[in-house]
Amino acid sequence: AALILRAVCRKWFDVAARTPALWSDISAGRGYKYTKLVIDRTAPEEPFDITLRADRARIAHYLFAHATNRVRALDLRVQNDTDPSVIRYMNDHSLPNLERLLITYVDGHNVSEALDYSSIVFPHDAPPNLTEVTLNYVKIHPASPIFKRSLVALSLSNCSPWHSLDEVLDALFSLPSLEIFQWDMSDLEVMHDIDMPTPGRHASRSILMPNLQVLNIMDRTPQ
Repeated sequence: AALILRAVCRKWFDVAARTPALWSDISAGRGYKYTKLVIDRTAPEEPFDITLRADRARIAHYLFAHATNRVRALDLRVQNDTDPSVIRYMNDHSLPNLERLLITYVDGHNVSEALDYSSIVFPHDAPPNLTEVTLNYVKIHPASPIFKRSLVALSLSNCSPWHSLDEVLDALFSLPSLEIFQWDMSDLEVMHDIDMPTPGRHASRSILMPNLQVLNIMDRTPQ
């Protein structure tokens, strides 16, 4: 929005420059200079949401060194050649105000396994305010700190932290605050590692989820 307003006229250029809230959504794909400009231009206490490719080490290092307490939402894109040190650098900073975490393995549709980041993404402590997690073709062990009791929304696309239906139910039961659970299992090549029971051959089981408002599970039947 800020870049669009800047292009209208000189007046709107100045308005955009004086309105930090307009710069709260950062796409690091525009490069290091742009990302640094936005971080430096906004107010020191102003939170922002950022989309970051994990191979942009220079941007990641500047972001986590100078604005770690201001990141409200992180949309992280990883690739086959992503340097894990960038993500470990993220782990070295607490991201105390991070509320939403989205990790996407952008090469996931071309592989037969989801990317296992269990030992890389927040292996010891999760950000204290984290309430929403979305994983696309990225697998994280269910014992990970990111699956915390205060989680409100969990969305998984073509990845599974679990190996059986019982593990799924145990995980959901451990998230009493969960309001949204979405699980897309449509990529059969990637979803082969979970043992789904044959209909009618598994003992029925129920769990109580008092705050659940949205339940969306999608799969694709083999042809």
